[in-house]
Amino acid sequence: SREILDAIPTSRRPAQFITLIVGADGGANASTLHDVGGVGSDRAFFGVHGQRADDMTYNFGGMDSRVFSGGGFQYNAHTFEEVVVETAAGSAEATTGGVQINIIPKDGGNIFSGTVSAEVTGPKLQSDNINDFLRTHGVASAGAVKSYYDVGGGVGGPIRQNKLWFFFAARYETRSLYQAGNYYNKRQGTVFYEPDLSRPAYNHDFSKDASLRLTWQASAKHKIVAS
Repeated sequence: SREILDAIPTSRRPAQFITLIVGADGGANASTLHDVGGVGSDRAFFGVHGQRADDMTYNFGGMDSRVFSGGGFQYNAHTFEEVVVETAAGSAEATTGGVQINIIPKDGGNIFSGTVSAEVTGPKLQSDNINDFLRTHGVASAGAVKSYYDVGGGVGGPIRQNKLWFFFAARYETRSLYQAGNYYNKRQGTVFYEPDLSRPAYNHDFSKDASLRLTWQASAKHKIVAS
């Protein structure tokens, strides 16, 4: 439920439920699945009790939303009303035999309400285990968070009481990680490589999301949604 999603001590990414499920295993994805300081994956798969991790399916509002490159989209947790994680005894509707993550999105209501959140960290909030022994063996720096922040929010309410509602949410996330033992080239533009120990190399990953959901109560038993 929404209350539990807000309370559990994980980042708000569906792939991170692996840390709460007994018997869950990410296989080759395991190193990216466990979130530490905001650097876990949004897209990774996992299995439970021997299931193939690649058989995991992300469903958003009933639609299979996996991508061919692996995993699912970068989801905005502010759009979640409920998340169901099925690890066994799946229904005939399931497209695979693996874990099924079903995300039920939020609708607006008859009162205006909203949420906002921010997660921020950087290298000064992280320690490392580099010592003289490692330095003498060529390890000058450890992998570390260069920068990370995840900000977002959502707001919903009525367009017409008891008939038409809206819910809007937005999120922006960016993360950069220093790569241990990898440096810029002091001799860039030549055929030679000399590590510039003052400039550790890093990667950069980011995602943006803006979502609008309109809900029309057409009759007592019929609801039509556009998103």
